[in-house]
Amino acid sequence: MLFSVKTLDTEEAARQLRPHLATDAIVVSLQNGVDNIERIRSASGIEAIPTVVYVAAEMVGPGSLKHNGRGDIVIEEERVAAVFKRAGIPCVISKNIEGELWMKLITNCAYNAISALTRSRYLPIVEDSETRDVLMRAVEETIAVATAAGVQLPPGDLVEATLKLSRAMPGAMSSTAQDLARGKRTEIDSLNGYVARRGKELGVPAPINQTLYALVKLLEKSS
Repeated sequence: MLFSVKTLDTEEAARQLRPHLATDAIVVSLQNGVDNIERIRSASGIEAIPTVVYVAAEMVGPGSLKHNGRGDIVIEEERVAAVFKRAGIPCVISKNIEGELWMKLITNCAYNAISALTRSRYLPIVEDSETRDVLMRAVEETIAVATAAGVQLPPGDLVEATLKLSRAMPGAMSSTAQDLARGKRTEIDSLNGYVARRGKELGVPAPINQTLYALVKLLEKSS
């Protein structure tokens, strides 16, 4: 079972799913954010498998979906990875799925809110020096919060890796931007909002993430 609802629907979807699951069913969470597995378990008792998905897509009309880049999965469970691979879906096996989830959160915190607030696609955000600076500071804050939380992040220059994403998915419009454009609630509470709250708990300042979160929440109310 592929569990791919928006994070704001995680608990309710898990509760509704529970009575319909076979005893040997495998539930795979393909969601943004880093705390869905705990939330699914708490709401329903389901032991879901965490997965990281990198794909850029957007609705361009009724029943019409445009693919703007990538389409690969990172997962810890080899048996599930084998299923995806048999279906022709690129899949990487990682023994540090928590770090990979946080790496995806880093990219979400970098691009989603800025894309939504400026109605920009990823490459122009990085090409502009002012928005690139905001993006990089959001990334640095998220890395600091992850480190304080004891997360083992993937090795390498994570700021540079995040910037490179704009070249891999130059035409991407964030899901947050798309949600706001359709007058829907966003996942910002699980992205920049989560980092700001977790940073406060750990004593790690995250003012850029807090500001991006607050601005998107205000747009949510007005839309």
